[in-house]
Amino acid sequence: MDKKAYILTFGCQMNEYDSEVLESILSTNGYLITDQPEKADLAVINTCSVRQKAESRAMAHISRIAALKKSKPSMRVVVAGCMAKRAGQAIIDEIPGVDYVVGPDFIPDIPEIISGNDHIFIDEKSKTASQPSFKSSGHKVSSHLALARG
Repeated sequence: MDKKAYILTFGCQMNEYDSEVLESILSTNGYLITDQPEKADLAVINTCSVRQKAESRAMAHISRIAALKKSKPSMRVVVAGCMAKRAGQAIIDEIPGVDYVVGPDFIPDIPEIISGNDHIFIDEKSKTASQPSFKSSGHKVSSHLALARG
């Protein structure tokens, strides 16, 4: 049985790029991408913290997706991106069902991170940023190039 991953992206073009990178990495690691969170074995919510409205919308979606773990306890829920970096452990403390919280620099490491312990916040200070290579899904005419983070 194939593993399925759901990716929900909020915010800027950089988040869209990070989600594209993650989709490629997850596909390489044997995941099929789904647009139905209830069918996913892994749900990643890539967040933005530029505006409070974006954070509030993201928190509502995170809560809804994390609640799916009641009927599918094996599902892993990851909150990633700038809001994850800013709010960190508070997300895990406030929303039951969130397993991992990772800042934007750790998005390419999600397959490795989810193989570990539950309920962790990855500290951004412990990583030197690098740009992962990835294979584009090929359905777009243009792509994003990361020049800066945060």
